[in-house]
Amino acid sequence: MKPTLAFVLFWLCSEMLLAQVASRNARLSVFSEQEPTSESVLEHRATAVLESDSLEQARKRRLLPKNISLMERAFWGENGVFRATGIAPLTPESRKEELEVRRIMLTSHQVAGIATLGLMIATVIVGQRYLDGDFTLYDTKRTLGNATTIAYMTTAAFSLFSPPPAVRRDEWNSISTHKLFALIHFTGMIVTPILANRIASPSGDYNQKVRLHQTAAYITTAAFSASIISLAF
Repeated sequence: MKPTLAFVLFWLCSEMLLAQVASRNARLSVFSEQEPTSESVLEHRATAVLESDSLEQARKRRLLPKNISLMERAFWGENGVFRATGIAPLTPESRKEELEVRRIMLTSHQVAGIATLGLMIATVIVGQRYLDGDFTLYDTKRTLGNATTIAYMTTAAFSLFSPPPAVRRDEWNSISTHKLFALIHFTGMIVTPILANRIASPSGDYNQKVRLHQTAAYITTAAFSASIISLAF
């Protein structure tokens, strides 16, 4: 990857992501202000929809979206860690605060994603120069690789551990596309360093192992870039 093309890609992704951050903040801010109204409307539907539940059970169910991920269920579900320990009781007031925490965490997720993309592109550029014969860049390549891994895991954590939204619709959207690319680059972040470690092994064809590592790195970077760009649509 040529440095000029890499920097253009980084700039494009940064601009798109910053625009998405601003848009997301506006939407979440408006939704958060409307939360009490939505809750009062749902309160009138409780007995008709969930006749077999107690009022307390019905109220708690309505405070969470119908579809939540395993991670959200483990930490933020009705019987999740934060509920069981009393850190975040499942109440309308607590959920309103959680939506603000979610907004901050997802904004941090997006901003950290820009930093991670920059590190990822820098690692690919330096790695390519190293494979082209500039072996003085070994330490730089290794440092950038470690920094990219740390930044990537931090970025992922902001999303994985954020509280669930107020509503999650069953439809394909830009977030669905973002998550699809996330599966690809997450797999790449696991496979790429494994392939790098195999290069030092005496067994197997050296050139083939280098090409596999190189291909995995480029695919991971491309998927990560695509996951950011997808948020703009």
